[in-house]
Amino acid sequence: MTSPISAPDLLREVRQTLAAAGLRHVSDAEAWINSSDEVLCKVTVAPDERPGAAAVPGHLLRALRAGGYALAVTCDSAAPDAASPEAALHAGHAVRLTAG
Repeated sequence: MTSPISAPDLLREVRQTLAAAGLRHVSDAEAWINSSDEVLCKVTVAPDERPGAAAVPGHLLRALRAGGYALAVTCDSAAPDAASPEAALHAGHAVRLTAG
């Protein structure tokens, strides 16, 4: 039986996944650990901020799914309770990540 991955290890893996997908830390997307020891991720560029920025949420979703991460809406984000993780990311809100 394997133990769950620690938040710092998961964060490191998520950041490596994003970098490998060509997503720039802070310029495109950011991942961090919150006070509840959860790994969160969000898009950090507005769709009209620069050419190609509107494609970042979809690119981020594909990279996270390809990395095997499960996404969930966070209860402390500004996203509506019923929003899907995909909708939350597209709206610029953070989502919680777990190892798939």
